[in-house]
Amino acid sequence: MENTTTISLLIEGMRYSIDQDTIIQLQNGTIPLSLQEEIIKRQGKDTCFDFCRQRRLIKRICDQIQEGKQPSDILSLIKSGSVSSEILFQIYHHKLIGKTEKLYSKNLISEDVLTTVKKHLITPEVLPQLDKAILIETAQYLYKKNEISRELLNGTVNGSVQPKFIRTIRRYYRQLQNSIEIEQKHTYCAYLNDDQYLPTAVYVSCPDSQIDKNLLAETTRKYLRKALAHLTADERSLIRRLYIDQIHLRPLAASIGVSEGTIRYRRDKILKKLRNILEKDMHVHSDFFFEQ
Repeated sequence: MENTTTISLLIEGMRYSIDQDTIIQLQNGTIPLSLQEEIIKRQGKDTCFDFCRQRRLIKRICDQIQEGKQPSDILSLIKSGSVSSEILFQIYHHKLIGKTEKLYSKNLISEDVLTTVKKHLITPEVLPQLDKAILIETAQYLYKKNEISRELLNGTVNGSVQPKFIRTIRRYYRQLQNSIEIEQKHTYCAYLNDDQYLPTAVYVSCPDSQIDKNLLAETTRKYLRKALAHLTADERSLIRRLYIDQIHLRPLAASIGVSEGTIRYRRDKILKKLRNILEKDMHVHSDFFFEQ
């Protein structure tokens, strides 16, 4: 008899029923397209973005723990899904203690929280205080940049403004700044090994993954050119057709004579290879343009 066991997954106060296959995919850091579409339909693109980012960071940190690069006693808490993507990001890049010291210097957390982070990194007790402090710091940053009003800043401090509202403003503000920076350098072109050029502003029409879009669109030309040099000619060709020629998965699959799933698999494998090259060999983190 087929196993139809399902569990309830809570995403920002809304429950989703997922099957065993989806559970396994989430544990591997892969977010099924069907689940993404359901989240977008019920809660919007920003919630989907945050959830996908959180799950990918969970997988990366679990890998770090397995490699002995993070303390093993935080594993169960990381896997629980209760740690926000903001804190996960700091943990993944080994910056949480430094971030906490900065928050303490701004009187946004207590000395007890700082001590706990230095000793245990994270515990269930300090997570709410860290999240609130990071949110207030973000609101203060946006206020200084004239992106939010004093009223919104005060609302963030007293809890009357929803956290996702501030995070969404921050995300789009950074995307705007990245766009301006890219536009200012638009005359520069980098060349691949096979004499194909890669324009500086590579905006991607392929809608499947916002994180992958930003990975290829906003990584600096210097590092991306070096990373692409490690790919095979076939891999570079697929990346060029998807992200420069802007051919969507279905027509591309049809032109090559393979299934859409095959193209998706090849694309994900190549992007994972690029991330590994950027992060492990060049020490350039693919998420760096999303966080302070």
